[in-house]
Amino acid sequence: MGTKSLTREELFLVTLYKFSNERSLDFCPINKIAEPLSLRERQTKTTIQILANANFIKKNRDKEIAITSRGRNLAEELLNKS
Repeated sequence: MGTKSLTREELFLVTLYKFSNERSLDFCPINKIAEPLSLRERQTKTTIQILANANFIKKNRDKEIAITSRGRNLAEELLNKS
C-alpha cells in the first residue's frame, strides 16, 4: 500500500509521525504538517478534530499538535504496510 491509498487522516498522521521523529519534537506546529499536504484551513481543522477525538493526536494550544502513543502505533503500522 503506497501513500496514495491512505486517507487524509492517515496521511496527516504519518506526516506528523515522520516530522516529529526527524526533529525529535513532542509538539509540532500544525502548519508544518498541513502545508506539505496542501490542506486548507478547514480541512486541517477537521482532520485534527477527527484524529484528536480518536486519541491519535493531542493539541497544545491552537497551533501545535503531538502524536500520542496510539497514533504512533498506527503510523508505524501504516508505514510498514507501504
